[in-house]
Amino acid sequence: GNGLYVYPSLLVLAVAGKATGSRGLYGVSSRALKSTLLAGAGAMVLKTMIGRVRPTESPTHPREFHPFTFKDNSFPSGHTTVAFALATSFAREIKGSWDDVALFSLATLTAYSRIHDDRHWVSDVIFGAGVGILSARMVHRREAKLLLGRNVIGASFDF
Repeated sequence: GNGLYVYPSLLVLAVAGKATGSRGLYGVSSRALKSTLLAGAGAMVLKTMIGRVRPTESPTHPREFHPFTFKDNSFPSGHTTVAFALATSFAREIKGSWDDVALFSLATLTAYSRIHDDRHWVSDVIFGAGVGILSARMVHRREAKLLLGRNVIGASFDF
């Protein structure tokens, strides 16, 4: 869920897909990049507006807030937000159920590690997961215009 690794990796994949003419690689990686960027930006805006103090700074006061501060805020978890946006984006691209289990298990492990390391409260990671899932679904709904598959033809329209 760390943007320092996720964003450049997805950008390299998107550029490689574009350079080699691989529409599949370009499409998957560019939608994942847009999903994680939207999720990460949303998390940063919310963190600044809400200003919840991290458990390491106030272990017994989960309701301590300092709105509109730019310091190390807790709510929502940015790592969890990006991890769930990435998992949702890839899950929408890969058809099957076991890959969904694996992707969301990894995202859940990211969320758990943030709680375990006292970086976030439980509500931070739950809300972050929701922001990540919503961001990816928004990007995919807007981007996926036509779905073709065996015995399936579908289209989506924006209005």
